[in-house]
Amino acid sequence: MQRAIRLLVLGIGNPSRTDDGVGHYVVEQLRCHLGRSPADTNDDYSGWSEFPTVQTTRVHQLTPEISLDIKDFDVVVFVDASIGCGNGGDLPGDVDLSPVMAEISIAPVSHHWAAGSILALTAHFFGRAPKGYVLSIPGRDFSFGDALSPRTKEDADRAVRLLAEHIEGWLKGGLPQ
Repeated sequence: MQRAIRLLVLGIGNPSRTDDGVGHYVVEQLRCHLGRSPADTNDDYSGWSEFPTVQTTRVHQLTPEISLDIKDFDVVVFVDASIGCGNGGDLPGDVDLSPVMAEISIAPVSHHWAAGSILALTAHFFGRAPKGYVLSIPGRDFSFGDALSPRTKEDADRAVRLLAEHIEGWLKGGLPQ
């Protein structure tokens, strides 16, 4: 008998900076979609769920320590806002779910690690890394505020449906090679 695939959905961003909090929003909406209660909002690493094969968590930013948290998963989906959607959000944005390769990239600042770098670090220290995917949702407003802009919320809701479909497929048929 084949063991169940273990998936982690990791929402990234600052929910106090409007659309930068879209990763957290997607995690919460996915939890609702899967019939789970909201995660505790009192700390960054809250939200480790009790799903047998799908877990969720939220962080403000990717840091090297996350490699310890992801090492035992088969797949990790990093959910984050993408920047550059146009002036004031008038341009249509594309929700994008793309595979990410485990490779180190040099960050311009020490607190900004790329998903591929986290996967590469995991492989280096633990001898393996999960398959990685980045789910990007266009962000339009990064000012102070705790609600998503209307267009980003629409895109985020679409992203939740897309992610749920992929998770269902991965759990039924396995991961793509």
